[in-house]
Amino acid sequence: MEVALKRVADAVRRTRGGVVSIAIEARLIPGMGVGIVAREHIPKDTLVFQAGQDVWYPFSAEHALETAQQKAPGFLNQLNQLLASSRALREGSAFVPSALVLGVHMLVNFPHAEDPETTLMAMASMDTPPLDELYVNALPRYVDLPLYWNDKQFEELQGCEEARRAMQHGARFYSQVYKHLFGTNNQFVNQEAFFWAISTLMSRATSGQNQPFALIPFFVTGSTMLTTVMNAFRTSMRRRASQFTQ
Repeated sequence: MEVALKRVADAVRRTRGGVVSIAIEARLIPGMGVGIVAREHIPKDTLVFQAGQDVWYPFSAEHALETAQQKAPGFLNQLNQLLASSRALREGSAFVPSALVLGVHMLVNFPHAEDPETTLMAMASMDTPPLDELYVNALPRYVDLPLYWNDKQFEELQGCEEARRAMQHGARFYSQVYKHLFGTNNQFVNQEAFFWAISTLMSRATSGQNQPFALIPFFVTGSTMLTTVMNAFRTSMRRRASQFTQ
């Protein structure tokens, strides 16, 4: 995984406007997973990461919508019917429609390989591996979010009734959304894969000035957390990592 994420960083550096400082790297941290760490002292106001449009646009809701309009108008019709049927969806958070469009786009256009480790190693050995396939296959297959929880796990929240009800409501909501969009036995987009995509976007998608709802390869890595090990890195990441260019 470390090798794959280092190749993701190399691919970002090759893109127009892409910056990944040599002072940071993806590294396996025992007991915690793979994260981004500082390799050396980073002076204040140092630019450590910058993603241009070529990096994030293929993983943006904007691009997913444009692609669906051309290739899957039937899916958009179903989605529009769903939004029209619910005032809460129409007037609520922009996350749901954006996540549905982008999540399905990822599943259809960048499916996980059957053997991601072998695929990652093969791509990592290429001179110029494709950033999109490399990044998607570096994402973890499992995200520990309530969409995956069973009744026993929810029982552990008995002392937090409001939290338990909210989480269970979210899981039921996305189950109903899936059935509306894909039915009950869709082999092209199965429910487990759908939950994976939504959970991945819940934990990793971001947006900012001149950058719509999207995943950002490397900055929001295929890791289980974002780790910083030096105060200087934390400061510079807060100040600089939100700078995205067109």
